[in-house]
Amino acid sequence: MSKYTMFLICIIVPVTMFAGIIDNNSYVSNGELIFEVHNGYDHVSIPNYTHLEEPGHPKLPVKYLSFVIPPGSKFDRIEILREEGKYLPGTFNIFPSQEPQPISASQPGEYTL
Repeated sequence: MSKYTMFLICIIVPVTMFAGIIDNNSYVSNGELIFEVHNGYDHVSIPNYTHLEEPGHPKLPVKYLSFVIPPGSKFDRIEILREEGKYLPGTFNIFPSQEPQPISASQPGEYTL
């Protein structure tokens, strides 16, 4: 191994180790979507996803992403390179998210549309 090659390895490896690039890809195929109908409303879910819980808004599956940034780190930008959506054929009556209810409630709370 030449001195030049060794020099490049000593410079490039530490720089790339601390470059701070975080890459995350998330894809959902149509086969992963689970549709159920309860009381005239469509409930949509995806395994390992949670749901949007804003009362009155459609209760749709969502995936929150979290990243650990080491203490003292700085970054100059966050970039979403590509966001894609897909229209599903059909008409859906998506169940609206409801107000949270205490476990101790003796009666269900008011229904939110």
